[in-house]
Amino acid sequence: MKKILKFSEDYSKLSNDQFTTIRRYDRYELNKEILVKTPTTRFKAVIYAKEKRKLIDIPTKFLLNDTDRKTRQEAIELLNSFYKTKIQSNEKLTICYLKKNLKTKKVEQ
Repeated sequence: MKKILKFSEDYSKLSNDQFTTIRRYDRYELNKEILVKTPTTRFKAVIYAKEKRKLIDIPTKFLLNDTDRKTRQEAIELLNSFYKTKIQSNEKLTICYLKKNLKTKKVEQ
């Protein structure tokens, strides 16, 4: 069974052939096809790279691009909204770099 990577919004980054996601927990394998689900669409992608970074060390521009927010604080608040406990500034998060599988057509809802 294919892993599912859920997004709470249709973030603008998801219209790109390559995009990132910041996750607290590292639950996805490299080079395995996954199903990406948003509120309005589904498509297949592959995680081609991952890195761990402390929240404090993630550049603001990167956070804003990844979350579609206008300020660092809004971006951090969004990330925190997905978890029961607040993410600490020195906590290491996983950044996944994904590439859409362009060989497959968009998966129907």
